[in-house]
Amino acid sequence: MKQKYFVYQLTYVNPLLKALKNSDISVEKLIKISKLHHFDLSDSQKYIPSEVLYDFLLLARSHSKTTNLIAPCYNYFKVSELGDHGDYISKLPILYQVLQQFIVHKSMFQTNTQNDLRIENGIAQFSFTFLDKYSAGRKIAENMYLAIILQTFQLFGGQNWIPLELHVPYRLISDIQPMLPKGEYIIRLNQKKFAILFSQPLLFKNRHTTPSELKKPSILGHTNRSFVTTIEKVLNSYKPGYIPSLKDLSNHFNTSESSIKRCLKSEKAKFSNILERILFKKAANLLSNSNLNIYLIGEHLGYSDSPNFIRSFKKWSGTTPGIYRNSMLKQEKR
Repeated sequence: MKQKYFVYQLTYVNPLLKALKNSDISVEKLIKISKLHHFDLSDSQKYIPSEVLYDFLLLARSHSKTTNLIAPCYNYFKVSELGDHGDYISKLPILYQVLQQFIVHKSMFQTNTQNDLRIENGIAQFSFTFLDKYSAGRKIAENMYLAIILQTFQLFGGQNWIPLELHVPYRLISDIQPMLPKGEYIIRLNQKKFAILFSQPLLFKNRHTTPSELKKPSILGHTNRSFVTTIEKVLNSYKPGYIPSLKDLSNHFNTSESSIKRCLKSEKAKFSNILERILFKKAANLLSNSNLNIYLIGEHLGYSDSPNFIRSFKKWSGTTPGIYRNSMLKQEKR
């Protein structure tokens, strides 16, 4: 089955939110009127559907003083700003190691990119392309990704670094012109993908960072691209106190409920079973690792009253929340 449902890790959104907060745009207002307000933005490890991000980008642009949303905020889009993994790879001593992270862990920040590195006759080429359907929102996200990649190259080549060639899939480059390296090099338009051609020696230029000082993050992004895993990631990302429905999910992926059902069926899964499994895990974790009472736990999960939560929990586990909590306490005392 061809992948149609893509997600972004919220850590990818952080640089944009920081940039917008330092402009005249009210970020809180934008979030409130966008689909982003359904999600738990306090945890950068959470994931949102690509369409939710694209809608937010278009909304932010409509409230901006300029139609060029990303280029004026170029300095905010650094790989070091992309959570623990971004901080880790920004400190790797060799550019080759950094680019390999983007290739091997291609889904660490978003699941819709394909990255590649090739070397021929002393010329290296790093390329990337987006796999989802083109849209105005996706184009802004592409520019965000390009900004991150260009700044990564400047970490190793210096602020005055320029490529040998830059390939872009656009007819015009007015949107990205302000953030492109200054200097003389070839820019090829209407290409199939973005590509940066540069001298091979830069790949292995060693910086002063010592690899032994770096601690590799335990979580390397959304490594499993199965549809069930994607749905689980998104369902786990909704804000506390809200139980998402299949209608919510289809709206946020900009697709139909029947399409999601068919995709889940192809992996022998059902939406209701996935949602119940997630709610049970959250409830079990709170019962075992918090002092919240049953009512507050039910409220945290999105239940309006305790009886409904107790009834659901008994359906999932065969016992009541109170009995389950007591059994966990007894196990800890052993």
